Amino acid sequence: MAEYYMILTVAGQAAYARAGAGGSPVQISAVAVGDGGGVAVQPAESWVSLVGEVWRGAPTLVEVDAANPRLVLVEAHVPHNAGGWYAREIGLLSPDGVLLAVGNYPESYKPVLDSGVGKELMIRAYIEHGNASQTTLKINPDIVMASRTYVVSAVAAHDASPTAHAGQLAGMTEHIDDLANPHQVTAAQAGAEPQGAVAGHNSDEAAHGDIAGRILAAVAGHNESGNAHADIRAALAGINIPAASEAVAGVIKQSTAAQALAGTDDTTAMSPADVAAAIAGVVRAYTRQQYAAPVVCAGASGAQAVDLDLHPLLFIDASGALTVADPEHMTPGKTCVLLLYSAAAQTISWGTAWRGTSLAGLPTALAAGKLMLLSFLCVTTPAGTYMVPMGIGQEA
Repeated sequence: MAEYYMILTVAGQAAYARAGAGGSPVQISAVAVGDGGGVAVQPAESWVSLVGEVWRGAPTLVEVDAANPRLVLVEAHVPHNAGGWYAREIGLLSPDGVLLAVGNYPESYKPVLDSGVGKELMIRAYIEHGNASQTTLKINPDIVMASRTYVVSAVAAHDASPTAHAGQLAGMTEHIDDLANPHQVTAAQAGAEPQGAVAGHNSDEAAHGDIAGRILAAVAGHNESGNAHADIRAALAGINIPAASEAVAGVIKQSTAAQALAGTDDTTAMSPADVAAAIAGVVRAYTRQQYAAPVVCAGASGAQAVDLDLHPLLFIDASGALTVADPEHMTPGKTCVLLLYSAAAQTISWGTAWRGTSLAGLPTALAAGKLMLLSFLCVTTPAGTYMVPMGIGQEA
């Protein structure tokens, strides 16, 4: 058990038992203080009075503990004009003077003001029982004192109320909105200018000219000062803004047309308008095959070489015996079409890169006045790279 405690007396236990059974709530109307007969005391349930009562008064505060509804707090204020004794015991009494609860109290001397020292004593007692609603406390409303917790809670509730001081606010709003001069202030009291003086002043272009000049001069001096906003500039100087990339948000530097065309700088960016301007004069690159005419006419005899980059479609008008030499720029996947013609019958021979198939061999004769068409595909085999015919046609 704690060194200092409060217990119900036998009479107090009986009163609470009756209250719990549906009887009237227990009433606490007084707090008593005693000196214990000059020594510390150990309270007992059998007590019917304090050992040495020295003061009795009405409670000044009653609170039910918010965290424990079985616990009731009772406080009493011993005034400065009572004293000359030690407080060692306390008791709670009913209106008819029955001692309901007793407790021991840390020894505290209560001087009287006439001794030269004034001291007010606050007695605080906790009593625990089955239900706090079974207790009714008789309080003198003239001397009730609020705890700090209660005051803070009450003020907070007041401040949070949307209707706090609603009447005063409504009256103040009505007063402010009253345009009929509610205080009846005269023009002379307000220091009003004679009629027309303000209008004349406002229309005067030179009015406050010196003030405007001084303001402009001050602003110019401020802007030219090397120390203007030095603290802000110092703070900004310490900020490191990263360069932006596809993965990092930051500052992007605008690139030049040369950087965009080079295609190697990944730290700058261009607007769509700059991109369009940069590529407007660019000469686009094409392969030789794209530059070459799709059909080339050749009138010749002897060896004729085919350039697969330049002659995807080649027309040869043979004037004598014709030898089709191995093609240039052979790359697997390239194709070519040969159109052969001669007014007189001619013989045809082929380079080693031109290969026939088991289904259609390469022709060795060109009929007079007949057009021959041959299409080839360049392929690579374990034996080498060759031009293999995909189709051979002879005009009937």
